[in-house]
Amino acid sequence: MLRDVIYGAYPSLQTENAKTITEIRDENLHLAEYMEEIDSLGGLIDSESIIEKAEQQFQQDKKIFRAVLKSEKPDRAEVLRKASDLAGKELIEYVLTRDKIISQFEAMDLKKEENEEILRNHFLKRGLSGDTYSPVAVKENNLWLLDDKFMTYSYVASEKAIKTLLLANGLTDPRSADKFDIGIYSNSVSGKRAIIVEFKKLSAGYKENGVGIDQLYKYASQLKQSGVDQIYLYLIAEVNDGFRSMLTGSNRGFNRVFSQEGELYQRSYDDVNAYIQIVSPKALIADARARNKTFIDLIKDLTISKTEAV
Repeated sequence: MLRDVIYGAYPSLQTENAKTITEIRDENLHLAEYMEEIDSLGGLIDSESIIEKAEQQFQQDKKIFRAVLKSEKPDRAEVLRKASDLAGKELIEYVLTRDKIISQFEAMDLKKEENEEILRNHFLKRGLSGDTYSPVAVKENNLWLLDDKFMTYSYVASEKAIKTLLLANGLTDPRSADKFDIGIYSNSVSGKRAIIVEFKKLSAGYKENGVGIDQLYKYASQLKQSGVDQIYLYLIAEVNDGFRSMLTGSNRGFNRVFSQEGELYQRSYDDVNAYIQIVSPKALIADARARNKTFIDLIKDLTISKTEAV
């Protein structure tokens, strides 16, 4: 076999190719099955060419699947099998995209004003809104950075007035002109739930950050008056010595809780049925990394098992 001859003459090439194959598969797990024959001919592997060819095969698979769906008598069992297979690949691609977003934030100095704005807009771009029937596009909604459960909602909006959220969901307007950074509403059998996220400049002092907490409490009071049962509040802010002392002091009464890195504090406000978390950017990114890593590790295990079974 040509490959064996080449590797016999250049043994270091086999080691280098094996390393390259592992790297491109790990970075493109959704294309792994299209790369099964990439080492069949020997020679130095061209990563970009391999990825491009695998991506072309993936897109061709989706094109064929769409054609099958349009046929007069599609094989239902085959349609379900292929739909499951393609959906799995799309999900893997999405998880890998999230990993790349996290890596970009890890490499940033988030104390720079322009990078603060990038972080803010990555959650949900300013001015966007969506609901159950016309959701915000997945690629424009990165609320998973805070928690994956916020990706589902009855209503979500960025840079809107509290009354906009309330009226959009058939709730009473407390005649408020206050604007939130990000608002999420969910109406289910478990009750009416609202999540409000506020961002503070990472250069802000403890007094300005304290104002952020007071703003969130005010929003919670308005939401409660309008019939919202459960309220969850988040302040994304840098925690310096002054702010830390304020949070843990007797007047504020916050408790520090576990996070992978950075700092995370929480407390409840029983009078308005609200729960609030103060999240430092480092904690935000590190915890998002930890959650996404669980998905990636599972995907790698499944991909390896599938490859070995072939």
